[in-house]
Amino acid sequence: MLEVVDHHRIGSIETDHPIPFVNRPWGSTSTIVSSIARQYRVKLEPGLAGLLAAAVISDTLAFRSPTSTTQDREEAAYLADIAGVDLGELSSFVLAAKTQAHHEQPGEILRSDFKEFTVGKFRMGIGQATTSGRYSAELKAQLLCQMNELMADAGYSLVALLLTDVVETGSEVLWAARDATLAERAFGHYGAQVGTESFWLPGVVSRKQQFAPEVIRAIRESERS
Repeated sequence: MLEVVDHHRIGSIETDHPIPFVNRPWGSTSTIVSSIARQYRVKLEPGLAGLLAAAVISDTLAFRSPTSTTQDREEAAYLADIAGVDLGELSSFVLAAKTQAHHEQPGEILRSDFKEFTVGKFRMGIGQATTSGRYSAELKAQLLCQMNELMADAGYSLVALLLTDVVETGSEVLWAARDATLAERAFGHYGAQVGTESFWLPGVVSRKQQFAPEVIRAIRESERS
C-alpha cells in the first residue's frame, strides 16, 4: 500500500511503513482528488474532469445526500467547467444511469456497491442500489434469497441492502440477520414499521452517514448490555 485517499470512516488498517494518508469528511473521494490536483496545480484533461465530476454527483446523489458538502459542490462545478459540460444536465444523466438497476440480475444488484463492516466479532455486509421506483415483490424475494445465501457462505451476522429511491428520498431496506431484534433496536426510533425482512426508512439515502452508524450503535449497545 503506497497511499490512502478516502472519505469513509477509518477502520482497521496496517502498513509496513508510514504512508501518505488523506481522509476528508466530504461526500466523494473524487472531491478530494480534485482538490489535491488544484493544490498542486495539476492540469486535468476535460475527459478526466468530466469523469471526476460524474463521480461526485453519483456519490452525493446530485448533492441531495446528507454526506454532500460545500466542497463537493465547488469541486464539481470546477470540474464541469473544465469538461465543458452543464452540471445540471450531467447530474440528470448520472442519476438516470444509476437507476437502471431494475434491469440487472439480483446478484449484480447486491454486489455492485457492497461494503463489509466489522464491529468487534460482528461482521456484516451492506449493499446499496439507486432506483427511481419500488422493486417488484418477485425481485425482492430473489434478492433476499441471495442475501441469506451470502450471509451463510461468508459467515456474516447481517447482510442488508438499501434500495435508495432518489425520487421519494428514502430507502427500502432488505434485511437478513441472525439477530431478529437488531433491526428494531437500530431503526425503531425512526417511527418506521421495522420488519424482519423489509422496511422503509424515509429520508435515509446515505449508507455511510445515516444507515451504518445506526446499525453499529445498536451492535455496540447490545455488547455492553
